[in-house]
Amino acid sequence: MELDGSGDYESTWDAVWRADAGDTILIGAGRFDTVHHYESHDGADWDGSVDTHMLLHSRDLTVIGQGPGVTVLGNSGLPNIFGIAVVFDYHTDWDAIVRIENLSIESTDTGIAVFYNEPIIHVANVEFLSCLWGIRAISSESSATDCFASGITNVAFTGVGTVSGCEVNGALVGVDTYGNSHIESTVFRNCKTAIDYSGTTLGPPNDLECTIVNCDLTDSIEFGISADHLAICIVSGNSITATAACIAGEGDIVVTGANNVLTSDGGYILFSRFGARFDMQGNDFIHSRSVNAVGVYQYNDLPAIVHDLTGNWWGDYTEDDLPLHIHDGNQSSSVNSFVEFLPMAGGSVPTKGMSWGSLKASFR
Repeated sequence: MELDGSGDYESTWDAVWRADAGDTILIGAGRFDTVHHYESHDGADWDGSVDTHMLLHSRDLTVIGQGPGVTVLGNSGLPNIFGIAVVFDYHTDWDAIVRIENLSIESTDTGIAVFYNEPIIHVANVEFLSCLWGIRAISSESSATDCFASGITNVAFTGVGTVSGCEVNGALVGVDTYGNSHIESTVFRNCKTAIDYSGTTLGPPNDLECTIVNCDLTDSIEFGISADHLAICIVSGNSITATAACIAGEGDIVVTGANNVLTSDGGYILFSRFGARFDMQGNDFIHSRSVNAVGVYQYNDLPAIVHDLTGNWWGDYTEDDLPLHIHDGNQSSSVNSFVEFLPMAGGSVPTKGMSWGSLKASFR
């Protein structure tokens, strides 16, 4: 399909309705600003309408452009425009697969959106510019590879199980994912939260696992990784600099990891509340600013929790610097946790019923 209407299809509308299951739609160079209004029809079990460049409906399809910046689906200046909408009705196999590659999408709503059921989408080498959302998927088997998102109002990639080799430059949340997920070699800049992971409220905590490997979260990040609910979150080889918290855990989640460089820029290295547990060894914990910079903050009234933080490097310190590593908070409050800080202590220090002041005195 070419911009001048030549090729096998005259327009994106023509391509969508004439393509058979398993076909590949090739889009030529140019800026495509024409959008189409689609209504639910012909017995399809999706309710509503959508304005979009392409609606991929109830069949396996592949869409390939000539490259980001070469093939562009523009936003037309109209509100609530979707770049590509993927709609699968309730009579369709949920394992259907859609592939979208090598183009740019400018959208006033969502770049690529999935409506209804759980089709798997694989997105590669796609650029999302000035969208409310980049990708809104449903299946954790979906993926985003070598994609770029800039100027995203809400979330760059949500509901995508695998994110690899991507870059997010400006978003409320970079990646919002759940279930079994894997995020690797991705760069985050100018995000309120770089990665927001939720496990599940059902089942034992070892049923689900999220791995975050070799990512760069060092440029204008407020929260690096926020993880919650029943799951295991494994972080390895990441660089995180955050103004609020490098890693924040909430609920019955276990965060494990090694070989990370976590730098507090005035906030927390690790933040735990309502049962979140940290099992972190062999990491660098660095405070780039001394004012209000703290290491681990435990906030909850639950039974005692064991945090294993042995063998981490806490930067240059003296014994008098220890208050920078443990949140001072209210000196009269009790702390329900067990903490190991090496090389400052030789073993676990039970802290239940102790004030922060007496806890810190245990390390002197």
